[in-house]
Amino acid sequence: MRRIAGVVVLALAVPGAPAGADPLVTPSCTDVSVEASVFRTMGAPFPDVLENLGFDGLGAMWVANSTTGRVHKLDPSGTDLGSFAVASPGALTMGPDGKMYANFGDAVAGAALRTGQAGVVRFDPSAPNPGAIAPEPFASGLDMANGGIFDDEGNYYASNDVGDGLVKIAPDGTADRDWVSLWGTNGLVVAGDSLYAAITFDQRSPIERIPLADPAAHHTAAQTTFGVASLEPRLYTEPDAQAPLAGVKGLDDMTLGPDGRLWVTANGTGEVLRVDPQSGASCLVASGLQNPSSIRFASSFGLYDGDAFVTEFSGTIRRLHLV
Repeated sequence: MRRIAGVVVLALAVPGAPAGADPLVTPSCTDVSVEASVFRTMGAPFPDVLENLGFDGLGAMWVANSTTGRVHKLDPSGTDLGSFAVASPGALTMGPDGKMYANFGDAVAGAALRTGQAGVVRFDPSAPNPGAIAPEPFASGLDMANGGIFDDEGNYYASNDVGDGLVKIAPDGTADRDWVSLWGTNGLVVAGDSLYAAITFDQRSPIERIPLADPAAHHTAAQTTFGVASLEPRLYTEPDAQAPLAGVKGLDDMTLGPDGRLWVTANGTGEVLRVDPQSGASCLVASGLQNPSSIRFASSFGLYDGDAFVTEFSGTIRRLHLV
């Protein structure tokens, strides 16, 4: 999903419709509300497509800019401190070695043609001059590198939302491209003994649970809409009769919230959802966003610690202050 939609109309979550009334309507979270504001907008006169963001724990936010093909460093005032080139940048993830890892080759063409031109690089986020950063290679030979996450043993996982490549990368950069056969993975979260993967192009708008020790035993942990088909292509044999031809939320990146739940961006419907990984229950945190692509909770970022930040394809970074 690399597109820009219409005008931004940001609204806080409002009560959803009764169950079964509309498969795309998610009931609002009753125990949390947010105050939403614009942190920064990038790109002028035309907005940049922002793909991902990450916090380094050193006082900075890093932003993957698909339009410029660069990774930008921002301080808590929103000032752009400099940037460096990364081709089609994807996830930005702090590693156990204190370096930040950046996916490259997050492009549909590479995934569709299986070019093997995607991968992962890493860099020192404490470098004094971001514009002079020359990231070092970590892993290569992937067809697409969209979402990314580390497990507790230092293995890195890279997703592909238009293919079946969910790749496991060992600490030495060796990639296991056949770790699990699972189509359309995007945002990734490791929680406990499992990897959770948001699936983008699937009418059910699901989140898959993948046991780290037995990835072949993966199963759907949550389903946020209903439907019969996916981009795989695949037709489900037991679709929900309420809405067999529902649209998709277009789940994108996600993160683990301080409450132990999954916070996921719905790029297609302009929402942020919160999903309980145990029960599979989901609720709406915020709506009215313009193609939200990534969400992270701030760490060591001035007065914003504990707030969630969301990138959009509109070039806007939004702050969600939990109240």
